[in-house]
Amino acid sequence: MRHWRCFLVGVLVAAGLMPPVGALGAEERPRLGLALSGGAALGLAHVGALVWLEENRVPVDCVAGASMGGLVGGLYAMGMPADEIRRLVLDLDWDEIFGPWPPFRVLTFRRKQDAVDFPGGSRFGLRHGIRWPSGLDPAQPVNLLLSRLALPYSPLRSFDDLPIPFRCVAVDLVRGERVVLGEGSLAMALRATMAVPGLYTPVESEGRVLVDGGLLDNLPVDVARGMGAEVVIAVDVTGPLSESQFARSPLEILNRSVDVVLHQSVRANRERANVIIEPKLEGLGAEDYEAAAALIDAGYEAAAARAAELRRYALKAPEWKAHLAQRRARRRADGFTPRFLQLAGGCVATCRAVTENLRPFIGRPLNVSELETALMALAGQGRIEGLLYEKAETGGEEGLMIFIQEKDYGPPFIHALIDVNGADTDAVQFNVPMRLSMLDFQGSGAELRADVTLGSRTRLAGEYYHPLGGRQWFVAPQALYLREATPWSPLGSSTGAYSTRELGMGLDIGRTYGRASELRLGVWGGHLRVSPRGESTVPLQDGAHSFLSARWTTDIQDSAVIPTRGTRFHVDGRWYFHTPGAAPGFPALQADVSRFSPLGPHETLFLFGSVGVTFTATAPLASRLETISPLRLGLGLDTQPFGSHHLLGGIGYLRGISRLPAPVGRTVYLGVWYA
Repeated sequence: MRHWRCFLVGVLVAAGLMPPVGALGAEERPRLGLALSGGAALGLAHVGALVWLEENRVPVDCVAGASMGGLVGGLYAMGMPADEIRRLVLDLDWDEIFGPWPPFRVLTFRRKQDAVDFPGGSRFGLRHGIRWPSGLDPAQPVNLLLSRLALPYSPLRSFDDLPIPFRCVAVDLVRGERVVLGEGSLAMALRATMAVPGLYTPVESEGRVLVDGGLLDNLPVDVARGMGAEVVIAVDVTGPLSESQFARSPLEILNRSVDVVLHQSVRANRERANVIIEPKLEGLGAEDYEAAAALIDAGYEAAAARAAELRRYALKAPEWKAHLAQRRARRRADGFTPRFLQLAGGCVATCRAVTENLRPFIGRPLNVSELETALMALAGQGRIEGLLYEKAETGGEEGLMIFIQEKDYGPPFIHALIDVNGADTDAVQFNVPMRLSMLDFQGSGAELRADVTLGSRTRLAGEYYHPLGGRQWFVAPQALYLREATPWSPLGSSTGAYSTRELGMGLDIGRTYGRASELRLGVWGGHLRVSPRGESTVPLQDGAHSFLSARWTTDIQDSAVIPTRGTRFHVDGRWYFHTPGAAPGFPALQADVSRFSPLGPHETLFLFGSVGVTFTATAPLASRLETISPLRLGLGLDTQPFGSHHLLGGIGYLRGISRLPAPVGRTVYLGVWYA
């Protein structure tokens, strides 16, 4: 009979009809705190530990976290059930979260031109001297995600007002000290605690420059104790410090030094914890966000391995039900109608642009999706590094607060890259093109652009872009000096090379259509000289060079380098008044198009074509037509002038075969094409 009684008790416990061994009543339990460590993607294991704690009715009375532990802990502190956090993490598009910002599709047309002309190049600024961005990634998609999730909990006098009291840690680079964030903007606090130095841009607030708190306190057990926790459950994903040999390169020495500092703070706080949950994460790295499901499972299994210790703090079923009801009662509802707009940060021009774009959101129920689309469009203008939004309260009314973080290194901005063309191994070309962009130069929306190319090619070009009226129309005077050498082998014959020297000026008037299209009508006049190099048979051509032009460009692709969807179309029609080597007066037309269509999550089919006609029997050399590659990295096609007329068509296929570590890497493609 004793055996049957034991069997019945076991069944009831498994079914949840009897409390786990050691289950406590509300009046007899200690205050439980949760400390979650940093670890980038490895921190997603915290979600699995939370799922196990909830399934086994282990309450959490306060949460402290660092870095990714701060993000996961903050979501839990907002009252989100662990399984809801799990679904959120698994549903996130990590490619979008760590994708280029702003997305290419939301850039203004001129910023798209910069991205196309300088694919993969570096960018820095000249504000207060030469300055580089403060991080490789502004993490703006993370900003929007945090703003969206934390919106109901703003403003907060204290993070104690959350459904579960919460703290996260950051490091102030100005004072060189740890900062415990427990009041103010919750979204900004979560953004600060995960700002890995050098990777993500820091958060500037009240004279502080805040970065990842894991630098000085990666497992904030002491913070949880300071919140009144009598028992602290620590989830540590840092793992042991490897004693294996490591390379003695400067980068490895630096990484090893950071690891030693992190483990020193973790070691001290582990001794203060009552229970340590340590997921087994072999084979998983800090960049493996796509392995979210495996990381969550690892956290769950690690908590289950500590079941005997953790179940001592489990509640009886009635007390657990009351605990959840109390937590749900503290959750705030989504949605409100902003009555005013309040801005923090940003120069006068930026604040004016933000106000103009967000004015339609005032006085009607807030549509978060539309708001984030508008914020992305603002970032596409090129000045803004990051944006956060939250609810504000003034005089009993609710409004919309926008935190603006401008790029502190510019304008002026400089784009630069290194261009090496080794198609001809006997004459490798090496160039360094650069572009200076001065925004709002002598007028709102105006821009002075100066291009310089040094190396095998010398090019000095300038344009002053000035909007008219409602900013859709513009005028753009231009100037150019060009000197370059071009190989010339028509129809496979070897006839040497020629040099080009051009000096000219022009004026365009045009109109932009949204962010995707531009029309230009222009006139150009100058002097052009084409001369043979070496033993080349190219004839000398020297004289006036002038024409009228009409150009249309549409670009709705999703990337400036390797698109996966969308169309790009460019057409350029000209009437030449004079050009060396030709009789006065002849027309020319060139059009290029490319179309990319996804076949699946990792496959893309693309088509491309080019047509050019000069409407004359033999076009002068300097006016001959050349093709434009649909991939900014090139297709291996000959880039020299093709002749008086040409027709080119092709089809290609791209497949993503691997990924570089997020967030600094992107997809690695295998491509084949036929032209």
